[in-house]
Amino acid sequence: MADWALVRAEYINGTASLATVAKKHGVTRAAIQKRSEREGWAETRRQATAKVSAEADQALAEARANALKEWNDADLQIARALRAQVARKISEARDRGILPRDLRALASTAEAAQKMGRLALGVSTDNVGHGGPGGVGPIAVASVPVDAYLEARRKILSEF
Repeated sequence: MADWALVRAEYINGTASLATVAKKHGVTRAAIQKRSEREGWAETRRQATAKVSAEADQALAEARANALKEWNDADLQIARALRAQVARKISEARDRGILPRDLRALASTAEAAQKMGRLALGVSTDNVGHGGPGGVGPIAVASVPVDAYLEARRKILSEF
């Protein structure tokens, strides 16, 4: 006599056909087919498979979200370090002057740091550009002192 609970569990939780499970447990194809239809094994199997798939999808989504969070945390740390370095370089250049190419390089680095930081925080990078104090842009966000920015800007504009 077959252990029908075992046969049912194997079919519902596995991938084998009714015929394969019947053969393995020494029952006729007709007997397993009749019991399967009466007890709704096919629907139970479909639901179990859907549940396992949903749980796997959820676990994968959580793993990806955690990996993205770690990645973004590292990017945010790098963006902050870049921004601080740009601000320090501009402050140091206040007394000795700054070349236009150096200011452009610093502004470009500040813009890249801002974009990286904004992406890491999950916000838009639209309209990120070379703005001034109180405006939108990497120079304002880079915590550059207003007087250093204005002085550097004045020098740049006077050279062109």
